[in-house]
Amino acid sequence: MADGTEVRAECKNCGAPLDPSHMGPCPSCGELAGKKAYVTARATAHGRASASATLFKRWQERYEVLLDTAHQLREQGHHEAAIVTAQTACEVCMEAVLTEVLRQRVGDDGVTDLITSSLGNYNPTNERVKKWYETLFDHRIQDESFWQSLTKHVARRHGVVHRGEEATSQEADESIAAVDDVIRHLLKNRS
Repeated sequence: MADGTEVRAECKNCGAPLDPSHMGPCPSCGELAGKKAYVTARATAHGRASASATLFKRWQERYEVLLDTAHQLREQGHHEAAIVTAQTACEVCMEAVLTEVLRQRVGDDGVTDLITSSLGNYNPTNERVKKWYETLFDHRIQDESFWQSLTKHVARRHGVVHRGEEATSQEADESIAAVDDVIRHLLKNRS
């Protein structure tokens, strides 16, 4: 039985305490270096023994840095790079969430790696990714309210990367917002 859980975060640059849901530059130093997030859980087994574990969430850092970078690129006028970087953040988060839940269900890293290596990529519009998502979470990601804006973003990113299309600041904003919605959904529904 859990006795208590504490979640805390700090700026990777200056160490200032941050709200675990904070995104963007550090209010203390202004840097976009990201944050370190920690979860401390205390549990008592049968009233006799207690243990404390602190887990560093590296996966959270990865997508947050990428999403923060997408915002920076957009502000600097690099709209196409912002769109591509936002998609990378989306896929990094999808990979982390799917892998985490699959490992919990399967309990074998080798089997998990075998399954995840067959996906090819972690684009949420990938048919294999959608099927695994549905299997693991018991609902279809394509039924979510953000799906239309996500598919529009993915098509935009494809045009930028494969056809050299240019993008406007509004299109970059729409892509970043679509990815942000997907990431929020993934993190909310990962347990």
